[in-house]
Amino acid sequence: MCGCFGAIGHDIDPIVIRSLAITNRERGTDSLGFVNSKNKIWKKADDPLTLLSTDSCNKYLETLSDCWFVLGHTRLGTRGLTTDRNAHPFQKSNYIGVHNGIVHAPQKFEVDSEYIWYKLKKEKGDYQKAWGDMGGNWSLAWTDGEHVFLQAFNQVLSMTIYNGIVYFSSDWSHLEASLGVNQTHQFEDGETWKFFEKGHAEKIDKLENSYTYAGHYYNHVNATYTPQKSIGYQDTNTVTNTNLIIPEEYNNLEENIFYEDEEFTYHKNRGWERINENHKYDNDAWAKDYEEYTQQYDT
Repeated sequence: MCGCFGAIGHDIDPIVIRSLAITNRERGTDSLGFVNSKNKIWKKADDPLTLLSTDSCNKYLETLSDCWFVLGHTRLGTRGLTTDRNAHPFQKSNYIGVHNGIVHAPQKFEVDSEYIWYKLKKEKGDYQKAWGDMGGNWSLAWTDGEHVFLQAFNQVLSMTIYNGIVYFSSDWSHLEASLGVNQTHQFEDGETWKFFEKGHAEKIDKLENSYTYAGHYYNHVNATYTPQKSIGYQDTNTVTNTNLIIPEEYNNLEENIFYEDEEFTYHKNRGWERINENHKYDNDAWAKDYEEYTQQYDT
């Protein structure tokens, strides 16, 4: 989980951006980063609260009054080391963006978010082609050098208008707390907006994503797992909660397998890993058995 936030419009208030960075700290404490309409990137690996008091960050925020947008990010590292290099935003050619969520990226990418902008560059800005078959979930804010785009897919993202400026954040409560507003727009799956420097904004084509998760989908009704060998393929065999045996072929996959319902992910090099410690299970006995099973894969 990370935080995406920012503003689109002239006369941006740096104090609001600072407030949104602080509220988004609950979503990520590993780094803080920004990109503005001059395509100037500032990003550092450290607690956002610490970074917001540094001279370099303060000087950067002071320049926002001369910019027509700023995109911000607080990182909670899930893949890749906590370094300045791995902080958001990421840039691929003229595409610069920030990402909240997890995507199914090949192992060659140190941070999964890099894969998003790699694909967008490859498809020359066509997000339907770039992300239409990409697995995962995301809220995104990016620029192509001329426009700003916002998009959400299976993730949270909200925006509102305040004094003629569009402010956005990963959580609607951040906007309400930072701006004192009580009306925000929450994005639907695939919803995408395009913003222009002169104040025009338009809702553009919804992202059509056809990806089918590879992995196992837990059925709470009968407490069984249904293996899926690969994307789009449904195996008819089931594994009961008393005999949790994962087929050997899963160990040979070149990419990660993500688990949609039970908040587990399988990494080729690290084995099983829970990504939501607060997740509650309907079947306590099954959960206990499964945790014992996964311990043998922890490295």
